[in-house]
Amino acid sequence: DVSTAQQLVDQVAAEQDAAIDQYQAEIAEEGESEVDLAAFAAALLEAAGKRDAIRGEMNQLKVERLALQSRIARVDALPALRQVDAWCADLTEDLAGDVGTAEVPGEAKQVLVHPGHDGAATYDQARDGALQPALSSTPAGVFYNLAMLPGWQKWRPTYRIATITSISAIADTCAIDLAP
Repeated sequence: DVSTAQQLVDQVAAEQDAAIDQYQAEIAEEGESEVDLAAFAAALLEAAGKRDAIRGEMNQLKVERLALQSRIARVDALPALRQVDAWCADLTEDLAGDVGTAEVPGEAKQVLVHPGHDGAATYDQARDGALQPALSSTPAGVFYNLAMLPGWQKWRPTYRIATITSISAIADTCAIDLAP
């Protein structure tokens, strides 16, 4: 498109040059000329404007492509999925496959396997969700999550941290101290 538009500009410029030559020749011979140089100048400005608009669109697309390439490079640089050792609070020892996890503070600081009684340890996207690096989200999404996290951790925690202080083997129960 730029090449075609440039060819039109070159053609209009050549026509304008020919008109100037004709104008100068008529002025030299007759003292006046009927050649409308303003019309040729306007046509040249219009053709150049269209060419420049196409160039601007092309430059904008180049900038967008660079921005997308930069984002792809950032996403490609994200750490690979990680594997961690985790334990299950109800001592389910026969778990296999994908299991749900409980990130106690809503972050990957302490990961627990979702309790496995009645087959509940199996991963459920609706219940378990998925932690992801901030770079894989939008800026607005990252801001929202960071802004909401402290209040959510305090007022609507999904899980709480506790320490088992004593275990009663007879009643199959335990006593705990909840973390503040």
